[in-house]
Amino acid sequence: MQQSEIKTIEPYRIFFPISIFGAIAGVSLWVFAWIMQKQWISLSVNPYPVTHHINIMTALFLLPVAKGFVFTAIPRFTGTSFVTNKELTLFAALQFLILTFIFFYEDSFLFYSFQSLDFGILFLFLVHRFRISKVKLSGYLYFLAGGFFLGLLGSLFQLASLFFERAFFFQYGKDFIFYGMIPCIIFGTGTRMIPMIVNTENPAAKMEWMKMAESQTLSKSFLILLILSFLLEMILAQFVYPFVSILFKGIRFIIYTTWIVKFFHILEFSNFKGKLARTILFSCYMFIIGLAGYSFGLQYSAHLAHLYLIGGLSLLVLSIMTRVTLSHGGGDMAIEKNSNVFYWIMGLIFISAITRGFVFTFPALTTSHLAYAAVLFILALILWVVKVGRVIFK
Repeated sequence: MQQSEIKTIEPYRIFFPISIFGAIAGVSLWVFAWIMQKQWISLSVNPYPVTHHINIMTALFLLPVAKGFVFTAIPRFTGTSFVTNKELTLFAALQFLILTFIFFYEDSFLFYSFQSLDFGILFLFLVHRFRISKVKLSGYLYFLAGGFFLGLLGSLFQLASLFFERAFFFQYGKDFIFYGMIPCIIFGTGTRMIPMIVNTENPAAKMEWMKMAESQTLSKSFLILLILSFLLEMILAQFVYPFVSILFKGIRFIIYTTWIVKFFHILEFSNFKGKLARTILFSCYMFIIGLAGYSFGLQYSAHLAHLYLIGGLSLLVLSIMTRVTLSHGGGDMAIEKNSNVFYWIMGLIFISAITRGFVFTFPALTTSHLAYAAVLFILALILWVVKVGRVIFK
């Protein structure tokens, strides 16, 4: 073990707990909205806090979990030095400032400014580590840098919406983050980690999958096409919407589906044998189904996208967090294969995703169904913390 590794706090131990807290806080808004609708309590707050929900899920769920992955894994993937405690202190302080301006002061300008700074630092961190690395970098790692570049653009657009007072900027800022940055981060981390999680009993398949990932030449072309599709959609959709928007979303859907099928190997069912492996397989299919709903769901796309956000993204993130936590924290790796808790988590998240994704079918019960979905999601997170997350604090 390297000396720096002994002295340095593993980044996931700081940022994974923040992400779980942020996820619970972000969805709990709908529970409080439902309680207020029932007039069980009376508060002078927004009865439909969608913007707050988006901001919290971005800055206190997605950002911290991305930091936990990147700061823990990238030094190992690039053969560079571990993140120091001083650097971790800086990143944690920035996260605290973001939290402060969400919950206490609700200053949108400062919130989006610090969020943009956070995305910018993550992007520069990756570029710097790639530049100083002495090892041959895997092509799929460039998805990470491209993802944080899209996140930075998205956050800057959200900041711009405060000055130009146009929902257009906020909408595309959100899309850049949730439908550009996040898939890129999933591809950058999952392409490396999924073969190791799934093929624990089949080393030959693991080596074959990893060799395929290392030898692929699609990642840079896909990344450039993704970024261009977002920028062109944003420009052209103002004139010929919705046709152009559907076209570019369709292009991205093809790219995302191609990568998941080819490099996450979701058609090779026989290799997904353990409980965690099957949870990953299920999340990948929900990822694709939800993105299809977002891309082609027209007026219902914002709702159907939650099949991807909850059933795909969140479940896949929890699965990868499981491997990082158990392997680095000295947990019992056997539970990945044998523990039914992953099926319970998968079931709760699936019902939550369906409840949220099809909320438009019961317009008179929208708020209550949002609350039901939130409660199910929170229960799944609590199960994960009890079974896996507690290893973080050992």
